[in-house]
Amino acid sequence: MKKCAYCGRDNPDEALACRECGQPDFEAGAQPSPNAPPEMTTCGRCGATTQIPGIFTSTRKSFRDSHETLCPDCRSKKTRSAHAKLLALKAGFGLVSLLLIWAFPKGGLGWAWFNFFLCDLAITLSLLPHELGHALTAQKLGFRVFKIVIGSGPNLFSVKIFGIPTDFHLFAFYGLTFTTPQRLAGFHAKKFAIVSAGLLVNAVIFGASLAGLGGSLAGLFSWEKRALPLEALVLANALILALNLWPRKTILPVGEVETDGLQLWRLLQRDPQMAHQSLRLRYVLEAMFYYAKNQLPEAVPWINQGLELYPDDFNLLNLRGIAALHSSHFEEAREIFLKAAEIKDITPLARYILRNNIAESDILMDKPELREEADRYSMEAMANLSWIPAIKGTRGAVLIALGKPAEGRALTLQTMQAHDAPSYKAQNACWLAMAEAQLGNLEMGRKYLAEARKLDPNCFLLDRTEQKLTTIANTVPSLTPPASPANS
Repeated sequence: MKKCAYCGRDNPDEALACRECGQPDFEAGAQPSPNAPPEMTTCGRCGATTQIPGIFTSTRKSFRDSHETLCPDCRSKKTRSAHAKLLALKAGFGLVSLLLIWAFPKGGLGWAWFNFFLCDLAITLSLLPHELGHALTAQKLGFRVFKIVIGSGPNLFSVKIFGIPTDFHLFAFYGLTFTTPQRLAGFHAKKFAIVSAGLLVNAVIFGASLAGLGGSLAGLFSWEKRALPLEALVLANALILALNLWPRKTILPVGEVETDGLQLWRLLQRDPQMAHQSLRLRYVLEAMFYYAKNQLPEAVPWINQGLELYPDDFNLLNLRGIAALHSSHFEEAREIFLKAAEIKDITPLARYILRNNIAESDILMDKPELREEADRYSMEAMANLSWIPAIKGTRGAVLIALGKPAEGRALTLQTMQAHDAPSYKAQNACWLAMAEAQLGNLEMGRKYLAEARKLDPNCFLLDRTEQKLTTIANTVPSLTPPASPANS
């Protein structure tokens, strides 16, 4: 065994990083890092805390000079609120312009406002052709195209366009195409063509619209007299080209995204990591595709294929551990999560996610010697990632398993309300059933169990919950149905 110089935990001889604190080069005798642990940062809205550097953001308060620190969830809510207000403003702008044109057909203000509205509408309408340029070129070059996403917020509808799944969301302010290579050969040239194709589509729309105007934008001088749809298309696609060619990273609701210009620059430099990052992502997205449909057996082969190529990939190992959990292979899941925790240079975010998953494995194994670890790890994850429903759900489950059903029930109820997927709601319902039974509410426990069966008939916690409820009913006399009176 090797003793950690940082936290004092004993580790196996083959460990590459401490299984407690995650430090590499942890062996006793090494000098602990002189840097103190990062200070706890608190979200200014919900009170969530974290020690993970950079995960909270400082944003300016609306109509004020002061700033506030926000966790990812509160930042997302603020963004959705801003998008909703912007959408309402745009719709109101268009409606008012039409009313002004109707009331004052010869006045300039109504037409001026309407042309601004047309320009904004042209930007929205040009997003789909841009993304189709990426997606269709990717298909032609043998890439895997998962889907096109237009906008964020509530999903309005989903269709297949040229066989490509396409989601249209309410806040249609941007578009994304999810595509990955199926092999590394020729990656840089093919990816360059795929990225360029979206820009080329906008260039074609720009050129065709300009040609329709006879190559002149003189009509812009009459912007306050009549509708200018072609001029709007010219300006919209010029703006899309300019913003996409600007090499930078931008923050979207799905995370940090590189613009087309930045991707082209990296491709010209033939960044070798870019190809491997894209191929790794292919296996992760394939697995997530089946996870979303609750088809775990179909997801596992993709995870295993990815791990053959990238055995130290955190996302693939984490997914493999989750698959083992959902297949009731709890000890295997724990070993996979422990292996992932030893990945060199693992991020603090990944480390806390793994501690959460190890804690869940611990309580499902139901071994007394692992209860302290489950309690400690779930508490640490909760202290740093409390806005993530799965983290809160694990902490609630641990509390219920440790005989603190009232505390665990409150967290699990919050988690169940936050989850959308029926499979995760079913797991929450199972833990709520066990909590209610511990509190003496056996009938309510049975209702939650029935709800879990309805949500996901294949939920891996159903049998465990049934056994717990039966055990409690048989061991607590007051919860056992009264026997029928004997005949005299």
